[in-house]
Parts: sequence; structure tokens; C-alpha cells
Amino acid sequence: MRTITIAVATLLALAGCTTAPRPVEAEAAEGVVLEFFEALDVDGFDPERVADLLAPDFRIYEMGEEYDWPGFLEFFGGYRDGRTISTEWTLSDFRTDTDVDSAHVFYRNHGVFKSRRDDGGIRVTTLDWLESAHLVRRDGRLLLRFLQSDDVEVSVEEIPPGDG
Repeated sequence: MRTITIAVATLLALAGCTTAPRPVEAEAAEGVVLEFFEALDVDGFDPERVADLLAPDFRIYEMGEEYDWPGFLEFFGGYRDGRTISTEWTLSDFRTDTDVDSAHVFYRNHGVFKSRRDDGGIRVTTLDWLESAHLVRRDGRLLLRFLQSDDVEVSVEEIPPGDG
């Protein structure tokens, strides 16, 4: 009887030592979203760094279109043709829901993009979006699986050649 009591006590003690999986931390999920946009910036654009932040089944809905990572990279063709002068994103008003293996991040995104026009002038496009990102934990890392952007406001300023 004593052996059974010791065995049961040992099992109960071991069960008490196991820890439940910890939920994803909101700050960590928001950090991945911020890093995604940092890696997309024209000044330090790094497609490999971006790809390292993405789940294999990543999808983004941008400007009414669905893209996987290679398709979204092609969408950013202005980077490679030298037309994009600068990119700037300001993310704010984060609201984040988390569970054990995922996070859903809602936020505002304000972007200002400067690009060269064919005539030598500059186009400044200012956009405000509401965005939503879904992240999943895979092999201990948080990865972006889905990103959705909805335009709230768009304005374009055309700067003539020589004035920019």
C-alpha cells in the first residue's frame, strides 16, 4: 500500500510540475509585424529577411489582389527598377489577440512613398490603411501567415521636374 501511495504522490507531483503552453506574447507578435515592414523598406530592402518572417503558406491581400510571397515580391517591382526613392511606414493603434500558437494583430498603417516619374518629376503617395495580420508559431518562431490591407485614405502629390 505504501508503494502505491508513493507512486500516486510522485505522479501528482510530476503532474504539478508540467507547465501549460504559454500564449504568444502580444509584443512579440507586434514585433514581427514591425520587422516585416522594416525589411520591406527601400533603403534596406531584404527579400530573404522578409521570407524568413513568413509561414510557407503566407498570403497577403493588397489593393484587391491576393499574393503569395513571390507574387508580392513581383508587385514590389518599383524597387528593382529604381523608381522608388523612399518608403516610410508608421504603424499604430495595435490591438492584439493571442492564444497558445497564434496571434491576430489589428493596427493602423500610415505610409508615404516617393517615386520618380518618367518625366523626372516625383510622385508622393500617402496612404492610410487598416490592417490585420495573422501569425502562427512554428518550431518556436512566430511567422506571418496572412496580412490584409484595407485602404482608408489615399492622396497623391505630383511634384514637377526640378521642384523636388
